Amino acid sequence: MRNPITGFFGLLGWLFQSGADKIEDPAYTLERAYSQQLQALEETRRGRLEIETIGARLDLELRQLGDGVAACDDQARRAMLAGREDLARVSIGRREELREQEVRTRTERERLEEDRRGLHQQ
Repeated sequence: MRNPITGFFGLLGWLFQSGADKIEDPAYTLERAYSQQLQALEETRRGRLEIETIGARLDLELRQLGDGVAACDDQARRAMLAGREDLARVSIGRREELREQEVRTRTERERLEEDRRGLHQQ
């Protein structure tokens, strides 16, 4: 026959043990939160670096497009001096294509700058 007091304390001990599994160690919780913060910071840094790299590429593309527009202007001018209106039209058409691409690239660069500012605030 079982002693009721022993059974009660056994049940009480079992209840405390099962609850202890669910209670987290505060040091562990703090360490996990700190680790998550470091991971988020690293992801933000990586994102900023990626944005800076893309921005540099877009800036280079904008410079190249500007050089292309200037070269088309020069070609059109030289073609007109040589009496070759057909070549001048081709150069002017190419210049307009480059300008349109330049506008799209500037718009993309502005959006990227907005993203950069958003990451900076984070």
